Amino acid sequence: MTSIKDLRVAIVGGGVCGLTCAIALAKKGIRAHIYEAAAEFGEIGAAIGIGPTAVRVLHDLDLLKDVLTKADASDPNAEVSWFQFRSGLDDHEIIYEYALKPGEQSIGMHRAAFLDALVDHVDPQLTHFNKRCINVTPSTTDSSRLTLYFADGNNDEADIVLGADGIKSAVRAAVAGADLGKTLKFSNNE
Repeated sequence: MTSIKDLRVAIVGGGVCGLTCAIALAKKGIRAHIYEAAAEFGEIGAAIGIGPTAVRVLHDLDLLKDVLTKADASDPNAEVSWFQFRSGLDDHEIIYEYALKPGEQSIGMHRAAFLDALVDHVDPQLTHFNKRCINVTPSTTDSSRLTLYFADGNNDEADIVLGADGIKSAVRAAVAGADLGKTLKFSNNE
């Protein structure tokens, strides 16, 4: 039987989720290969809000200090609202407000800066760029493994595949069917 530390883990997607998974697994001694479609790590988007629970996770993974150095972090002693529901009318009245509890912290930062903080903790030898995954199937040579197929014509095998490849996920399509992905949309997209 294969030891958990000998498993070949493939993470498809090198964004915030994929890198965080790789770092968490590495903390447990599990080496995870990251397959990123782009030529380098990079994040599309603007700001990201990291709530109190996620801040605790970053602390537990020993990432918080590095994230804070790249962030515009809130003062943990300040009275800050973590989340607000506001009226859509002209007055934008606050309907509900979730305030941070004493000792809690939230972080606001650019997504690219957050990703940069994570990249510093990823093993470059386990990172594969220009690897757009187009399909995942059961292996034809080993029934306990999966085969990942990439747009460049290459493939690789893994014992476990984690999908962190975004809205147009090939991993999700392989697991749940291609039609599921057609109904998913960005929240700000028509």
